[in-house]
Amino acid sequence: MRKTGATLISGAWIVLLLAACGGSSPTKASLAGSAGVSKSAACKATPVHGGALVYERQAATETLDPLNPKNGNGDIFAYNQIYSGLVRSDPTGATNDIVPSLAERWTVSPDGKTYTFYLRPGLKF
Repeated sequence: MRKTGATLISGAWIVLLLAACGGSSPTKASLAGSAGVSKSAACKATPVHGGALVYERQAATETLDPLNPKNGNGDIFAYNQIYSGLVRSDPTGATNDIVPSLAERWTVSPDGKTYTFYLRPGLKF
């Protein structure tokens, strides 16, 4: 009986905790501070091969300093558009592999503590 009571109380606390954390989908009321649905003419136009891609986000970019992000994903999205790293995720999305970017290849020491990156010709890092 004690075990069942403790399990029920623990379950109730977990449900209350999850409910307090949110989990609801955004509504128009919760998006009141954002731009919401675009009213831009570019967003209403028919897509054209070679045309412009207009992409809106709710999170604004607050800084371009990659060492001091202030707005999480809003800043990280901008960094990825400006800065290149030594490696990146597979851009095709076909795998979860890490693929070369500025580095053309790399080696890892047997103890896994030292990574040596070989840059593409003509780059300075």
